[in-house]
Amino acid sequence: MPVLTARPVLARPGPAPAGDRGPVERAAVDGALAAAGPETLVRTDIPQPDGSVRLYAAWTDGGRSLANHIDRVALARGLDA
Repeated sequence: MPVLTARPVLARPGPAPAGDRGPVERAAVDGALAAAGPETLVRTDIPQPDGSVRLYAAWTDGGRSLANHIDRVALARGLDA
């Protein structure tokens, strides 16, 4: 995903934050998931106002069954940690 290093010339300031970052974070994660292909593990790091980072990890369509298959193979071979 491209990252803006400077505000576009025609950009206007957005609305003031309401305090609940949940809907905005969810929209960012949903956008990252929509941009990825099937059977992909998508990790989205969301910086927090206090300097920490909140991590979201989710599979796209078909990913859960792929992950379960990989896990079963690894367990059968003693490779799962």
